[in-house]
This record gives sequence, structure tokens and C-alpha cells, in this order.
Amino acid sequence: MMRILHIGTEKTWRGGENQIRLLIEGLKAKYHAENWVAYPQGSPAMERFAKICPVLPLPSSSSGDLRSVMQLAKWVKDNQIHVIDAHSSGAHSLALWVKKFCPAVKVVIHRRVDNSIKDRWSTRRKYNSPEVDRFVAISYFIGQMLVEYGLPQEKIAVVRSAVDHRPYENLDRSDCSQKWRRQLKIDDDLFLFGSASALSEQKAPDVLLQALALLRDQGQSKVGFHCVFAGTGDMKEDLQKLCRKLELQNYVTFAGFVQDIPGLLSGLDCLVLPSRNEGLGTLVLESMLSGTPVVGSSVGGIPEMIHQEETGLLVPPEDPVALAKAMTRMMTEPELRQKSVEAAQKLVRAQFSLDSMVEGNWAVYQSVVK
Repeated sequence: MMRILHIGTEKTWRGGENQIRLLIEGLKAKYHAENWVAYPQGSPAMERFAKICPVLPLPSSSSGDLRSVMQLAKWVKDNQIHVIDAHSSGAHSLALWVKKFCPAVKVVIHRRVDNSIKDRWSTRRKYNSPEVDRFVAISYFIGQMLVEYGLPQEKIAVVRSAVDHRPYENLDRSDCSQKWRRQLKIDDDLFLFGSASALSEQKAPDVLLQALALLRDQGQSKVGFHCVFAGTGDMKEDLQKLCRKLELQNYVTFAGFVQDIPGLLSGLDCLVLPSRNEGLGTLVLESMLSGTPVVGSSVGGIPEMIHQEETGLLVPPEDPVALAKAMTRMMTEPELRQKSVEAAQKLVRAQFSLDSMVEGNWAVYQSVVK
């Protein structure tokens, strides 16, 4: 029976953590693999992972913390771990340190983000380390980034992130819409845009606010609209100030953290994801599965899901004018919405299934353990 230790260093629960959860559940169900998770003590991820597998709280999120390294090395030896799967940059560093004390363990590195890999000696040493057995890229875009950075193609596997269809199977879109409109006090006749991601620089919620202001000022549609921002993050106060500056208080609701993402997505008329960078963007997949049309920026792995005019609309990043135009089209062209939803649901089920993601990662683990 294969034993896998998943390491992360994030202090939050976001899309990457949810992908790890789906992977662990799939590995247990399909291959009876034993999984452990190590995350920083106090991270909300620990409580969630503890429901599905044993967890090891790390004393620090620092990649150079000696206590974490020694604790992990002892854990690997005591539990006879076959594979360490590192799911963040900090975890990548920790895994290489642990390998020095546990030379038999295999090291797999998941690359989940599309921001540029730093061109400095320490980073190149980390990525070119012979101690790394395999890299897993969650999108073709990231896989190409690794190749362009100089890594050999044979050391890279592309296993795209997936979406779990089960939470969406019995949802009624009309019921979800009514529920959220009542809860957030939004009129039934308003077209409901939404964003359900961290309020961070990466996700570009400020660009969405600027596009909403243009949408209001242009008045190209007789249809009224409202936008829900579901999520928390370090930009919250700045976004609220920008919202007041743009006089969008009557057009925007900051809903904070939302547990029921499937219900929220199913209740929207259109999801908007204007990210500045994005490894893949599984929120797009979830929205597609829910039957909600999507507008997204043409960065990272997003174009692998949003095919222009087919499964949604793409716009350049940092372009509120183009974003407002695309949002106007979604608001005023019901045929476009219907066509894109039908094509998007077919795409998700064909190319981003949970089984494919689990099988792909399992194949990587098997290839390095042999």
C-alpha cells in the first residue's frame, strides 16, 4: 500500500487546498492509498484535512524552519512514507530538506501558480535539484512555463485540476437564486454578477469594480444589475473605499466568506474572474458545472477552459473597458449565455473530471516509486 505525505505552507483554505482534499479522497477510494497532510499550525486547512486523514501541524510556515524539517523527517521515517507531494513553493523547499535526512523517499512537486519563476541562483538550484523526482503542472500553461524555465520535458507531468460534480447534481438554479437574493436583499429583476474568490491583488477585484462603474455609466442596457463579492482578503478595506469612491454602494454587496459556493454559483447569472494571473482557476470549472456563464481574463490556464465565444468570454487582464463590454454582452445576449453554458458543461465533464485528476496523479506516484 502506497503511503503519501502531502505538504503545504499556506495559512488559508483556497482552491489549491480543495484540490488536495479531492485528490486524497480519490486516492483513498480508488487505490486504498494511505495519506497524511502537513500544514502550518493554526491554518484552517488543518481542521478540514483532519476529517479525511491524519494531520501533522507544522510549527512554522517558513520553508527554512529547522523544527519543521526535523519533525517532517521523523514523520516520514516513522510512517515509512513512499512519496512526499509538495503543493507550494515553501513545501518544495521543505521537501528537499527532508530528503537529505530520508534519501529513500520520492519527491513530487505540484506547481499550481502561473506567476514567473524567479531567475536567481537559489530558485534555479531548487528547481534543478536532482532530488526532485517529478513536477506536476495543473495546466498546460504551467507545464510550458516549466519547460521554458529549462526543466526537461520528461520530468514534467501535466495533470489538470478537476471539479467535483456531486455538490451540483441536485441543485435547482431558481431556488438558489431566490435564496441568495433574499439573503443579500437583492431585487429579483436585477441581473446578478458575482465573484467568489479571495479579495487579493491576484484576483483583480479592483478591475471588476472599475468595470461595474463603466457598466453603470454607459447605460447600454435597460437591464439593471448587481454584483456580489464572496470572499475575504487583504484588499477588503481598499475595495470598500474604491466602491464608495465610484459610488457603487447600490450596485455591490460584499458578502464575506461563503461556505456554500455551489449554491452561490448556481444562483448567479454570470461569474466574473478578471484575474491578473491564474494557474488554472477551478472556480471557472465549478461555475461552468453549475450552469452559470463565465467571463474571465486571458491569463494562465483560464483559456484552457474558456474558449472564446464557445464556453464563455475572454478579456485581456487589467482592462476594465473590455471587461465591461463582455459583461454587457452576457447581460443582454441570452442566446450567448445558453450556448456557452451548454458547451462549457460538456467541456468540464470531458476534460476536467475528478477521475482523470486522481488517475493522473496516481500514475505519477507509481512512476517515481518503481
